Amino acid sequence: MPTFDAIERAYLRIIEPWGLDLKAMPYGTTPTDDGGSHIEILPEGGMALVATERGKEIKRRETRDIDELLYWILEAHAHARAWKYEMAHRHPTQDSRRIVFPKAMEEVGKLSPAWRDRMESELNRILRTHPHNDRTA
Repeated sequence: MPTFDAIERAYLRIIEPWGLDLKAMPYGTTPTDDGGSHIEILPEGGMALVATERGKEIKRRETRDIDELLYWILEAHAHARAWKYEMAHRHPTQDSRRIVFPKAMEEVGKLSPAWRDRMESELNRILRTHPHNDRTA
């Protein structure tokens, strides 16, 4: 049965390459009802990452694997870091995802090569459905 302590220890170990501490963990254990997510330990032994807004559950992902839970949390952080980078390196006629996607993969790859590969597959799936859309000057 997973515990919040075990999740916290795994989180602290994996974020070391980013130089973050526990204060940077974006998820608590109780709903904030502002669209943010929190972690739940499920009675049957799994974990859930649950987003709530205005007292209603808007998203739930469940797993039995701490690594998967941490991926869900930290891939969002990797994207946030990549968007910040893109803002500083923006090209006015280029689809911003040309900068964001590789940077997000680079960032998550600092934490886990397997996560980088997973993210690459997910982003390639997005691009097959929604290809880059560069603008002309």
